[in-house]
Amino acid sequence: GLSLQPALKRKLDSVVEVLRAAGFAMAATAEWPSRHFAYLGREENVGVESLFSGEKINGRPISNFEASPAFISFSGQMAQFVTSYLDAPVSIKEIVDDMGEAGRAHCPAGLHRYLMKGEFDETQFRYLIGPRVAKDVEAYNSVFDEHSLDL
Repeated sequence: GLSLQPALKRKLDSVVEVLRAAGFAMAATAEWPSRHFAYLGREENVGVESLFSGEKINGRPISNFEASPAFISFSGQMAQFVTSYLDAPVSIKEIVDDMGEAGRAHCPAGLHRYLMKGEFDETQFRYLIGPRVAKDVEAYNSVFDEHSLDL
């Protein structure tokens, strides 16, 4: 399994000790529970499933990382901002073409171009902002409920 770096683990243990002394129930060693996921055909940790789903919606897998259907509305939000607040006569394409990068790992223009290719659809987007949110909130809360934790 995964483990924390020793220095980070010591810091975590220190914080947990202080919060426990203050009366908080802490999740220092608790794991999210496992549940059966029909689309996987097996039991999986609900936190892992939430982050790395790959569940197929409308015939294609969805992801919470890299480009995701959750980002579909970004270009529209940008266009709405430009229209409503800047009143600028520019297209999304022009804005994307003018975007810079913040290091090698952050390239918003690449994300917008990927999303404009139509790899995702409205059905996947609606699933992510509707039923998937409820499922992920339940999964997140389950560790706190199962172990009667505050933090």
